[in-house]
Amino acid sequence: MLRSLRTRHDVRLDRVREALEVAESKFGVQRLLISEQLRFDAGRMFLDHYGTVSELTRSEQISIRGLLDAYLKRIDFGDAGLPKDFYPMERISESGRKLILVSPFVSFGRAVIKRLGVSTHVISDRLNAGESEESIMNDYGLEREELGEATAYEAAA
Repeated sequence: MLRSLRTRHDVRLDRVREALEVAESKFGVQRLLISEQLRFDAGRMFLDHYGTVSELTRSEQISIRGLLDAYLKRIDFGDAGLPKDFYPMERISESGRKLILVSPFVSFGRAVIKRLGVSTHVISDRLNAGESEESIMNDYGLEREELGEATAYEAAA
């Protein structure tokens, strides 16, 4: 989690330390990095505490809940309250269906088509090798929307 915060979300280590300190001292949250209440975006860390989202800085700025809700819907939390499955944002389709799944319990955390478990990387490789979309869709039983999302995901990854 720490590596993801630092590399993918540009959260500096000093900000992580500050967030850990604020979460524990002001909110009583220990083990913040594995807490269901942790939220982050663009170099900042937040705490979802009793329906209020606060930035984890010494000034504790209150954040707009609606802004984060779209991102929170992309994460499924397991029974223990820890993040279990992640659904990347749709790149092409606007159907609202969760087509691509990233889960540590499926394909070693690689992105797959949720309905079939087929790796997005495999689909992209076959397209890059010159196979036709129809051939790939027939082989795996893919819908056109799933094929489009898989290729868009791999292009962005």
